[in-house]
Amino acid sequence: MNRKFFFALLMLISNCGFAQISDYDLIVIPKEHLMIVSDHNTYATSIDGSPFLDTTYTMGTMVIQGISYDIPMRYNVLDNVFQIKYKGKPMYIKSDVIDTVHYNNTTFVVKKFDGERRVLEIIKPLGDNLLLKNQVVEFIPAQVGVPFKDNVYAHFEKEEPGYYFYIPGKGLMYIFNFNSLTKYYPESKKQIKSFVRKNKLKKDNEEDLAILLKFVSDLD
Repeated sequence: MNRKFFFALLMLISNCGFAQISDYDLIVIPKEHLMIVSDHNTYATSIDGSPFLDTTYTMGTMVIQGISYDIPMRYNVLDNVFQIKYKGKPMYIKSDVIDTVHYNNTTFVVKKFDGERRVLEIIKPLGDNLLLKNQVVEFIPAQVGVPFKDNVYAHFEKEEPGYYFYIPGKGLMYIFNFNSLTKYYPESKKQIKSFVRKNKLKKDNEEDLAILLKFVSDLD
């Protein structure tokens, strides 16, 4: 093969590969699973902070209705949705079709709670039971020129995460505090409180939550 032709062919293949990664023109996710990012969700770059877990797009694997797609993505925590780029435009993946997402060394699942589908990070699997975390970011609007108050400029603020237990048969349980868990196990209220006190468990400690998940999963 002519050497010049070989190098020209190599450069062509290389450039095509780069175009697929940078522009994502060849994504094969069905269009009915995509949503256009509306103008009010294209946040100004001048605002401090970010609604995203990571501002850059990172290659990951998304399983949609049993089919795996390897695509660059980022997670919009504020809007509770994953975002990709399709033909140069930001697009959301509809959460109701997502099974799991493996992204940035983390696995996410989408579960329904109080009528709303939520993107939840798997912290610790215990068989079929899961300790899950809900990342939280809030948008704080500007408050400038308010008498007797300091100026507050628009920004994104990361809040304390929320934690959930998922147990088949019980479903998704929000752990606001240890007392909130007892509403899911009213007949074991005393046992749960005694176990928490005896083991000095703390609600914001993920290892402690995993211990408690194991305990309550054995109650049934």
